[in-house]
Amino acid sequence: MRALSPLIATAILVSVAIAVSVAFALWASSMVSVESSRDLEIISSYSNPVGGGWNVTVIVKNIGTRPTSIVMVMVNRRVCDVMVEFEGARGRASHPAGSTDYYITPGERVALYFTLRSQESCGILFTPGQIVEIVIVTSTGMEYPQSIQLK
Repeated sequence: MRALSPLIATAILVSVAIAVSVAFALWASSMVSVESSRDLEIISSYSNPVGGGWNVTVIVKNIGTRPTSIVMVMVNRRVCDVMVEFEGARGRASHPAGSTDYYITPGERVALYFTLRSQESCGILFTPGQIVEIVIVTSTGMEYPQSIQLK
């Protein structure tokens, strides 16, 4: 049996190295594109009891390179009948949770405020100590969930 010539062995080794390099480059670029599609970061969130319900505060920041809009705010994956108050660099605005369309520029921080009342606003019975999931949806279609315990 004859062995491979050094030239053929080198050609095979170089081909394998190039294939592995291309595969790694494709994998790395897909990781970067997934990370760069994020446009919001939830900075903090909390709730405070208020007569018959809870005031909820969520603070977000646009960490993307382009402006985005918050188009919807959900509680436990439901659109509740509540008004969401936004406070940002351009002042205050109020929108229904199902169609907020609040514009946020890159680097801007915005506070969202709304009140949850048992069954009135969501058809859900809220109780002290319960953990609810707040989901903020942006114009890019990304969803940003955050769990908050009702105090």
